[in-house]
Amino acid sequence: MDEEPERTKRWEGGYERTWEILKEDETGSLKATIEDILFKAKRKRVFEHHGQVRLGMMRHLYVVVDGSRTMEDQDLKPNRLTCTLKLLEYFVEEYFDQNPISQIGIIVTKSKRAEKLTELSDTCLDIQVEKCSSSSAASPPVIHLIFTISSRHIPCYLR
Repeated sequence: MDEEPERTKRWEGGYERTWEILKEDETGSLKATIEDILFKAKRKRVFEHHGQVRLGMMRHLYVVVDGSRTMEDQDLKPNRLTCTLKLLEYFVEEYFDQNPISQIGIIVTKSKRAEKLTELSDTCLDIQVEKCSSSSAASPPVIHLIFTISSRHIPCYLR
């Protein structure tokens, strides 16, 4: 019988000498290296994904944040609103990475009113936590007001 050379399994080969990739910074932390590895993996996934890509398409998006009292519930730590705003910051960053010529704005709903927090903008938005979290109300958001405010600021050639 022929003896075949022993081959390692695919999942075994990927973990050899992983310590060579890690590098400590001047403080002895590995955080910068890990962030760099995650950033490169994210870029690789974005470039490998070719489905439904429309280059040069300008998108207009309004994100609506609920500013009612239910957002003060602490089922998510420290509360729902803080978690929502952190996720919104991440979303806005990702949105502009994937849609560089698009525009995004934020609408906050509270006290049966919808208030435009930021205009449509093509730059990364600084989310103003104080404006979102101050004076929350118990009433639910009104969907009709959200659509009215958002459609008022979208260019007429897109309506």
